[in-house]
Amino acid sequence: LAIIITAALYVNQTAKEIRRQQPDACLEAFQVDLSSYRSIKKFEASLNQWIWDSNLEPSIQLLINNAGMLAKSHRVTEDGIDEVMQTNYIGPFILTSILLPLLKNSPVPSRVVNLTSFTHRCVSEIDVSEEALQGVKFGQHSVGGSYPLASTYEYTKFCLLVFSYELHRQLNISSGISVMAADPGVVETRIMRELPPCLSRFAFFILRTLNLLQQPDTGIGAVLDAALAPPVTFLSKPSQSF
Repeated sequence: LAIIITAALYVNQTAKEIRRQQPDACLEAFQVDLSSYRSIKKFEASLNQWIWDSNLEPSIQLLINNAGMLAKSHRVTEDGIDEVMQTNYIGPFILTSILLPLLKNSPVPSRVVNLTSFTHRCVSEIDVSEEALQGVKFGQHSVGGSYPLASTYEYTKFCLLVFSYELHRQLNISSGISVMAADPGVVETRIMRELPPCLSRFAFFILRTLNLLQQPDTGIGAVLDAALAPPVTFLSKPSQSF
């Protein structure tokens, strides 16, 4: 059984595409907006109700946090957080937290895979203050100046990577749940849709010329490796240079 958690715009087409490729697939699709705490809690209630109505074992074996976005301007969510920060880090953090009981209840070893990015290496200042984690720090840059979209994105991926290491440390000791951070590399997706089309096309052209750009069906390899790797392949602790 596969459970799809995606944005409202893609929920139907994602389920349809999976059924097209795997006609015998047993799946259920839910929509959730990771930039909204209310939406995540609504999903939690819907999932629990569906599990109850379907008389299924209340457990999850695998959670893949794939959400990610870039924004050209500072936008504050209904929760008072920068939209990029909430979508890329805070939202997955909350979603993972509310699904932990189901992951712990799995009859087989369960796993969390967080999609990270090599861009976390560009973070030069490690700031874990409340303002930084809420994205307020980045929003302040937009007053009288442009929104630092690259710095914001890089910081969200840094936070997600640190969260992955710490969650693995805690859960692997207490419950045997493994956590992986997977970097798919540079993949041609719609993540730059808010940027001027000429800029995104130019960026993809340069990356393609340098043979650095991957198509989604290639980039997914890193995610599948992380999801299916045996537990013995995990590092017990991160290297000093991550």
